[in-house]
Amino acid sequence: MKHIGELVEGAQNILQQLWEKNVHLQQINQTLPTILPQPLARHCRVVNLREKTVVIYTDSAAWATRLRYLIPTILQAWQQQPFDINKIEIKVHLEAIEPLIASDASLTVVAPPVTHSAAQQPPKTTRPETAATKKNRGPYPLTENAADYLRNTANATAHPRLKAVLLRLASRSQTDNGCK
Repeated sequence: MKHIGELVEGAQNILQQLWEKNVHLQQINQTLPTILPQPLARHCRVVNLREKTVVIYTDSAAWATRLRYLIPTILQAWQQQPFDINKIEIKVHLEAIEPLIASDASLTVVAPPVTHSAAQQPPKTTRPETAATKKNRGPYPLTENAADYLRNTANATAHPRLKAVLLRLASRSQTDNGCK
C-alpha cells in the first residue's frame, strides 16, 4: 500500500509533465502561422505532439492537401527552432477550427459562432446504413462553405491542372446545382 505522500508526489509529476507538454505545444502552435501562407494558416492548428511527431488538424481536405505540400518547409523551419520534430501527421477535422492569431506576447483563440438549424441536422434513421444504402443514395451535395474553400485553394495554387479540377469540384455546390 502506498503512502499518501507518494501518491501526491506522483500526481504532481504527471501534472508537471502535462504542463510542460502544453507549453511546448503552444510554442509550436505559435510558430506555425509564421511558416505558412496566410490563407492556409487560418485553417490549421497543432493539436498534439507524440514522441517526435506533430499532429496538425485542418478544417477541410483541400487545406490538408496544400499543407502536405509544405511539410518539408515546415520541418526545416521547426528544426531551426529548439523543437525536436521529425514527422508531421495531418488530419482533417470537419468541425470548425478556432483560428490561432499570434499577438506580440500572447496567444488569442478566436472561435467562430456555431449555428445549427433543423435543416442542417441529419435525418434520423431507425436502422444503421449499409454500403448498399449509401451506394443508392447518390452523391452528397457540396455545401457553399466547402465550395468556397475549394475556390480559395484553386485561386491560390499555381498548378493549372489542379486549379481546374478544384474549380470544377467547387461548381458542384448546392447553390450551383439549384439544391438550396
